[in-house]
Amino acid sequence: MVGEYTQARRLKTLVEHYVDVRRRKHQFICIALAIRAIRQFETDPISDNFLAQMIAEYARDQGLDVRIEEAGSAISLEAA
Repeated sequence: MVGEYTQARRLKTLVEHYVDVRRRKHQFICIALAIRAIRQFETDPISDNFLAQMIAEYARDQGLDVRIEEAGSAISLEAA
């Protein structure tokens, strides 16, 4: 139980850090680039859809636009 909490908290911290750093220079977040960057540090198996949802939700909360730049991508974000 503690391990799962620690993993979830670590992932949330990575997502928040990535979005916060990008927000300083840009008014949008590219989901595919964010996933690629976060995967460099996150070794646990997490689906792209789950990670995309986390990134998009936090980015929207921070007032950023969210862009999905890969046509035909398997990532589908639910409307918030």
